[in-house]
Amino acid sequence: MRILLINIILLFSYQFAFSSFNPDDLRAGDEYTYHILLKNGDMISGSIIDFYFDKDMVSQPDSSDGIKVKTELGNAIILFNQINDITLSEDLYRHDHRIFLMPTANPIKNNLYVGNFEVLYFQAGFGISDYLSFNVGRTLIPSIPSGHQLTEMNGKWTFYNDYIPDLETGIALAVGGNLAYANSANRLIHIYASGTFKMSRSQITTNVFYKTGSQDYFTFMMRDAISNVILPDGAFGVSLGLDTKLPGRNDIHFIGEIWNVDVMRPTNSSILMGFRIANRRLSADFGLALFTNPFLVPFTSFTWTLF
Repeated sequence: MRILLINIILLFSYQFAFSSFNPDDLRAGDEYTYHILLKNGDMISGSIIDFYFDKDMVSQPDSSDGIKVKTELGNAIILFNQINDITLSEDLYRHDHRIFLMPTANPIKNNLYVGNFEVLYFQAGFGISDYLSFNVGRTLIPSIPSGHQLTEMNGKWTFYNDYIPDLETGIALAVGGNLAYANSANRLIHIYASGTFKMSRSQITTNVFYKTGSQDYFTFMMRDAISNVILPDGAFGVSLGLDTKLPGRNDIHFIGEIWNVDVMRPTNSSILMGFRIANRRLSADFGLALFTNPFLVPFTSFTWTLF
């Protein structure tokens, strides 16, 4: 409990960190959404329509330089000397490579992270260029033998990631594989395809996955607790995830996931719903998961983007 409280305090005390900007690095177009922090404390989100440069000014060469920005409330002209900092939305929100545990088609890129899920499950992830993403995780449950712990490895290739002006949405497509050991004797292998549709405030992800390369019957042990599970080889599963910013906020997101690990067995389903508080470095997720057994459990996670 003490660790949980420390994580929450750190998250709320850590302010948004914006990098200084160079006007020459700014790009116009609907595919580039910026978050602009003004010197009076206001924040504006939108895409740049046009630039204004007055190179003839001598005493204050940038006093009339600025940008025209398309926002949800209309177009606005903002002078550079009114701006404290400006950053791309993809650099402001660096947690869009996952919903909760569900991967999206977005790459991790250079957003190397470490995380703690459900207090006793630890995970780390990294990207190679804009295409390859990897993460590994393992439970560290006290008094449980090493052979009864859960280990998971995931890799994906984002082969398409672009903005489509006609649809006013971004689309990312990826394929990947997941290897998990639920106890050292139980190996589960899944391959999956993922598609993420990105709008101004929300992104929707759908995954289709296929179980292969392992047995149909599993006996899970956690110390003295034993349970038997049937998950046939060749089973298809589907999942749907939503990540959307709350109106008027860039730091609070609603997140939700729906899972079915075997479409031939509708009872093998779960629903997760919660909220994410996030800035450029830290994120914290809080919510509830409903399983069709049925039972309801809380879920939490804390992640730290290192660089």
